Amino acid sequence: MRRAIAGLALLLLAAGAGGGPAGAQPFTRGRMLEPGEAGAYRAVGRLNLGGAGFCTATLVSPREAVTAAHCLFEARTGAPRRLSGLRFVAGFDRGRYAALRGIVGAAVTPGFRFDGTAPDRTLADDLALLLLDAPVAAEDAVPLAFGGPRTEADGLLAIVAYARNRSQAPSRLGPCRSIPWQPRLIALDCRVDFGASGAPVLAGPETGPLRLVAVVSALGEAQGGLHATTLAVEADPARLEALRRIAAQAIWPVSGPAPD
Repeated sequence: MRRAIAGLALLLLAAGAGGGPAGAQPFTRGRMLEPGEAGAYRAVGRLNLGGAGFCTATLVSPREAVTAAHCLFEARTGAPRRLSGLRFVAGFDRGRYAALRGIVGAAVTPGFRFDGTAPDRTLADDLALLLLDAPVAAEDAVPLAFGGPRTEADGLLAIVAYARNRSQAPSRLGPCRSIPWQPRLIALDCRVDFGASGAPVLAGPETGPLRLVAVVSALGEAQGGLHATTLAVEADPARLEALRRIAAQAIWPVSGPAPD
């Protein structure tokens, strides 16, 4: 797999209003969750980008969700998105949902730089924290644990995401195999589609609680589309705490005119 990902063209995976970059090929593999089983994944939701498409995000506490940092930037201009236009829809499934929340604060990993592309030197920093305008009750959606060491009992990984061709309900992809690619970045052999940016990579025993062990960042496509791999930022609890400290400073633009 290391040979397969050498020289990949990297694609960021927010689903734009137009459905993704022109000419980009879909790589979704998996199945849409049935209504009965989707309840186990209600912490995963669609992050609506104010009419400009959507990403995927996940509750990690009653009032916090994580997603990919690039979801918080305008694809065309690179400007920060106004939080007042964003909505997190936990457990969105065919028009129904567990909770609908606005976003009142955010933070991205300081090393992340967005210019409309996916330079691999910043992908390991493609992580963002969202502060919700109200807590989500445990009976509506239970947050997922963020990070933690992998064990043999975890088995293979899975991704739960929304995608441009499956935008009305979450899909489960997997089992996925992974390898380290760069520090804090892993490569998985599950193929995702636009809209999966920010989706959780999940681990856990078959009968135990799931943990979020990484957050989907980009898709790597080899020459001619013969190989593809999903790149994900590892879930580092220390980094999450750092993002909480940044978000508490309320420096992300919430509404009003764009900064100079």
